[in-house]
Order: sequence, then structure tokens, then C-alpha cells
Amino acid sequence: MNYRRNLEKTVQDMHKMRAADTFELRRLPPGDITIYRSGSRFRYVQERYVNGVRTRKGITRNKKLVSKLLRKRYVKADAAVIDDDIAVMSDSLKKITGNSPETIIGKLPPLFRELPKEMFLPNYALRPQPSRDEGCLARDLAVTRCLDDYVPGVSPQDWAAMPYCENTAFASQKTVIAENGLLARSKSEAEYIRFYESKGILFHYDELFSYLDRSEYDPNGTVRFISPDFVLLRPDGTFLFHEHFGRPDDMEYMQKNLEKLYAYIKLGIMPGIDLMITFERPGGGVDLQLAEAMLDSMLLYSSK
Repeated sequence: MNYRRNLEKTVQDMHKMRAADTFELRRLPPGDITIYRSGSRFRYVQERYVNGVRTRKGITRNKKLVSKLLRKRYVKADAAVIDDDIAVMSDSLKKITGNSPETIIGKLPPLFRELPKEMFLPNYALRPQPSRDEGCLARDLAVTRCLDDYVPGVSPQDWAAMPYCENTAFASQKTVIAENGLLARSKSEAEYIRFYESKGILFHYDELFSYLDRSEYDPNGTVRFISPDFVLLRPDGTFLFHEHFGRPDDMEYMQKNLEKLYAYIKLGIMPGIDLMITFERPGGGVDLQLAEAMLDSMLLYSSK
């Protein structure tokens, strides 16, 4: 378990809670509430500024307004507590290295770092690594939408463990070790690998597919290649494709990926149905709560 990643996730969740407080405060009545005791009873006064002038109004009999202003006082206190805790945890994150496999191996003496990773990570040796044979046959994505399209009669577990044609274009960039030993291009994709493993969702990572790209200028079509970040297996045996965009603020990067999205759509793989799209959070990291909410609906529904 990488405790730094868990702490980052906690801070992300706290920012969401803080945003929820801000949203609720905007919907509550203006002003503040003051409480006075009169014998055994409480008296409530609303204090607010109107055109720069402070006004005070008794509202003891207005139970609805009293309730909302008390709620406002509570939410403001909650927001202040969250702000303090975010500051403390964010400061801690600056000092915490984390215990990811690549960080730990990087702390070892030079000769240790030259050893095969499986000597430190038993799961790295046990995890079937995808085929990197550049001569492998990429499956036709136009007709590969479920297990029977892939290999008739194959079981879900055998499909997940079998070698497949991997995209080798960026193989040298796969330097991040996921917790199960699989190599990923980025920490975010490694986080999704860990997430899918923890949920028991079977998948292929960075599999290479082919398709025939036809147009009015090229009626015979040109064979092109496409590699989804993840191919997820649904309970009904169909595939859900997942693309994670790690640099949404990079115009050139996004232009290339828009072309990739268009290719999916031409193949009948529609975003929101058979294609899940996620984006890097501002400042880095992934939103696993959002991904889980999307999966809750998309894993159970397909266009088949």
C-alpha cells in the first residue's frame, strides 16, 4: 500500500467537502445569527449589513430562518476546520516521499538497483506481462467487442492472463511500477491499474488494435492502429474501453486525442456507453471517486 497516494486521495476528498460547504453557504440566508438567553428560553437575532449599514432583527418566532442560520454557522465552522486540516496535510505531503516500488528501489545502493525487479517484487514475476512481440497480430477493433470475438469460449480469467499485442510505440516510457508489478507509463495509469485490481475488474493494459479507416477520398481504406489505455471486461462479457487523458492543458496532445476519439466514434464505440474518458486533475492525480461512479453505470450497460 502506498500511504502517500492514500494521503493525496484524502486531501482530494477534503477539497470536495470544502467545495460542498461553499456551495451550501451560497444557498443559505444572508447574515449571521446571535443567541441570547432569557430565563430558560433562547432568543435569536439575525445580524446583517444592508447597504453598508448593520441591521439587527429578532427572528425567534421564525423557526425556519433560525434553523437555516444555525446551519450556516455550523457549515462555516466545518469549512474552517477543513481549511486547517488541508493546510496541515498539504504541508505533510511536501515532506513525505511515499513507498511506491520505484521510490523504494531508487533508495537502494546502485548495484541493487541493477537487479531484476522480480527479485524484490514477487508479484512482478507472477503477473503475466503483455507480449512485446512487434510481429504479433493486432486484433481488428471493428469486430472485437466481447470475449467470444476475442477467442471463442475463452474464460474471463484466461482472457485476463493471456499474452496480447501491446503497443510498443512508447514501451521505453513504461517505467512506473504498479503495485502488481505491471509497468505503466505514468503514475496515474499505475493508479488505475491498482484500482482495477482492487475492484476485481479484469483488464488488458495498452493493447494494440487495428482498424480499416475508410473515407470518401480513400474508399478502399487504410489500416491504422489504436491502443486504448485499458480494455475492461464487463460482467456480460463485452468490453468497456477506458482512455485517460493525462495532459488536458496541452493543445497538441489533446488534438491528437480528439482524432483518436473520432476514430472510436467511427467504429461505433461511443463515449459514455462503451468508452469511458477520464482526465488528469489540475496539479496531477486521478479522481477515483468519479471513475468509480462512472463504472457503476457503464460496467452494467453496453450497446450490445
